[in-house]
Amino acid sequence: MKIIFSDFDGTLTHNRMLGSQFFDILNLTHKNNAEFIVVTGRSISWGHFLLTHFPMSVVITEGGGAILLSDNKGNIKEELLISENDQLVLDEITMNLMQQFPGCPLSVDSFGRKTDRAIEFLGQDEKMIDEIKLFLCEKQVNFNQSDVHINFWLGDHTKYTAVEKFLYRYRTGVGLDNVLYFGDSLNDESMFEKLPHTVGVSNIESVLGKLKHHPKVILKGEKNIAAKGVLNYLKTKVFIDNSAGLT
Repeated sequence: MKIIFSDFDGTLTHNRMLGSQFFDILNLTHKNNAEFIVVTGRSISWGHFLLTHFPMSVVITEGGGAILLSDNKGNIKEELLISENDQLVLDEITMNLMQQFPGCPLSVDSFGRKTDRAIEFLGQDEKMIDEIKLFLCEKQVNFNQSDVHINFWLGDHTKYTAVEKFLYRYRTGVGLDNVLYFGDSLNDESMFEKLPHTVGVSNIESVLGKLKHHPKVILKGEKNIAAKGVLNYLKTKVFIDNSAGLT
């Protein structure tokens, strides 16, 4: 595999914490001359954080709404995958949402979002969350759910469409057979549907019944929760013989 793509929340984090396995994953992929790219529902501001604090050069954020690329001097380019008009309409819809639902908890990283918005749903009143989803449906706004947020946006982009555009524009020699994706949540479904090589870490079990398209491989057990599962799979199925390079 030439590129390892991975969801962030629930796949690389556990209980919202980033552990030592994340660094082991980065080191392992680098040692085997592969590229590691996070594909997340988190904001562009989070993408900047990942690119400036870890040895990564690409992050796809906001559920496929933006591609962030860092050059060898540390300069970060943002490529937004929605139109300026959609951004303006999204601002208006968000204001209407906040007026209709004054207690609506926008995510703490909403200030750093450009192509979508996010609502914190953990610990919130379920009736209000259901009413917010109905509001978004009535406004014909796309939305999806990650481990921590309900993200909503305009346009037809998904995690997969962003990955497809990234490969076409920036990694022309890499085909879909040469990439692998790890995920655990509902907003990973476009990747599970379209990519030939996908893996669900074991904590995906809680949402399997809600997914129409499942990952090709589903890991089992506590030893394969979140980043532990990613690391175990890479060690045992992908980079088996480090001295021989890529499998």
